[in-house]
Amino acid sequence: MAVMDVESAARGLVAAGQLARLSPQTQARMTEWDPDSVEPSLWANAAFRQIGRAIASKRNPIADKDLKRLFAEIERLLRSTDEHVSNAVATDLLEEIWRATHHSGFDFSTVNPHLGGEARRYLLRWDEFNRTTTPGLKAK
Repeated sequence: MAVMDVESAARGLVAAGQLARLSPQTQARMTEWDPDSVEPSLWANAAFRQIGRAIASKRNPIADKDLKRLFAEIERLLRSTDEHVSNAVATDLLEEIWRATHHSGFDFSTVNPHLGGEARRYLLRWDEFNRTTTPGLKAK
């Protein structure tokens, strides 16, 4: 995880807050999260990680229509010219969903249809880097 300067982290936190508003589950997760629990330079990373955890929750699944909206915005953020934000989305949000699939039994096939090209490419490369295959992740 790359450490950001506080200004970049604050921009990332704003982007994460806007993303979180797209579903009740992600919004609730962000409301429960305390930014004071991490260093300011890690705000965006921690916020995107919380959103990834909400998406990968087996106890409180997100509706398909909300997943569609979330992943459209995730794709936009991954294509952002703000490399700090796009990096946090990839390394914190997407990797958190990946971890939940491999370590907590999250069914990745629930999000696979909603992945945009950048998210899909990143996760396929992450699989390759880790020498594994994510169940439910399709090359499309």
